[in-house]
Amino acid sequence: MSFYVETYPTQNTANSLWIYVLKTVDRKWEICEREAAHEIGSPNLKKEMKAKSLILAAAIGVASAIPATAQNTVFSVNAVGFVNKTVSDGFTLIANPLIAENNTLAGLFGTTLPSGTQIFKFDPNQGFISSQFFDLGGGTTLWVPGGAEATTVVPGEGFFINIPGGTGNHTITFVGNVPQGTLDTPLSQGFQLISSQVPQAGEIVSDLGLPIGNQDQIFKFNKSSGFISIQFFDLGGGTTLWVNSEFGGQNIPPSVDVGEGFFLNRQAAGSATWSRNFDVNSQ
Repeated sequence: MSFYVETYPTQNTANSLWIYVLKTVDRKWEICEREAAHEIGSPNLKKEMKAKSLILAAAIGVASAIPATAQNTVFSVNAVGFVNKTVSDGFTLIANPLIAENNTLAGLFGTTLPSGTQIFKFDPNQGFISSQFFDLGGGTTLWVPGGAEATTVVPGEGFFINIPGGTGNHTITFVGNVPQGTLDTPLSQGFQLISSQVPQAGEIVSDLGLPIGNQDQIFKFNKSSGFISIQFFDLGGGTTLWVNSEFGGQNIPPSVDVGEGFFLNRQAAGSATWSRNFDVNSQ
């Protein structure tokens, strides 16, 4: 996967100027699929780079023609991207990594899911809450229970999707704004199903900044082997240890992909916050 976003300034006034700039970020911030034709050294990539240079030159030329008063206007910068997640028959633990125009089940998935697909969110007080999608044919669809189509899944949450057997691989495309600014995910004692609000792959603690305490547990889900337990220990004197069941108990910290959910079993009483400050343009 390669990270590719389109940044653009927006202005809520009439006759506003929209300049589209294509921005490529290093591979650590990957959020969407890259075609093989765009590999380094390919003719298509060279053409694309030339086209980007022409777009930038045109943007500079247009900007120079803007009156000084307009140039002093403050714009807000958004970053729009997409993430492709491939899921197969059975359960997969995923997350919505972008802020869509409509973050409800109906808005995110439309009519693209195989009939019978289930979505499971987790509530620490109620346990799993399920919603199921049915394609009744003739353009008619149904979510059960009633009103389930309005259930939201937003960045920072995780959820299970259960694809009916025999339907094969299915690609889910999330489209929306990259979360930016101060991003806070509330944490409590006990189990919670969460994800990184920043669409970034990496080590959950060292790269993504999840606050971790002594004996806290991370649970990832593997389709073939089930839950994977990774527990953290603070041994004192600056010495720490991860016990990772995926690697025979070795001292290997947990990592996640973009759009992957995971369970945190937090030991400390009270609440905490997983907070990150993120700006696409500073990366």
